[in-house]
Amino acid sequence: MFSQAINVPYGSTDQYGTNILNFGDAKSLADLQKNLDDLYNNSILTSMPAVADGLNWIANNIDSPAAGSKAIVIVVGYNPDVNEEATYFAKMPLTTAGYQFLSVSVGSGNFESIADKKEWYFQVDQSNGQTIANQISYILCNMSL
Repeated sequence: MFSQAINVPYGSTDQYGTNILNFGDAKSLADLQKNLDDLYNNSILTSMPAVADGLNWIANNIDSPAAGSKAIVIVVGYNPDVNEEATYFAKMPLTTAGYQFLSVSVGSGNFESIADKKEWYFQVDQSNGQTIANQISYILCNMSL
């Protein structure tokens, strides 16, 4: 078994172009961290971030998970989702295709409705970041295949 990951920004996702890595191009945590820096440095300012933008990008640009594999989407955000209904409808076909969802709110956003299970939703503050990272790692490492 192997893991692959990419960072997909949301709010105007299609405008990031080549700043979004191809799925599987990140070969290390350092690659993902550098990509986060690149995405941040080229970020598109929006006061209306829509999680559905990122989910639709995944649906249009990433193949469905192979049979028997696990595909996890971790939605992390600071600002509230401006269109929860669109996010719900963008998530449905991904769930049907085999994706599973965890969500992390940082700041004022509340992404509890995105997580597949109540225990897969996390609220991060200044004091619990490492604890939350450990919990997410535990969940990911203990998913049965």
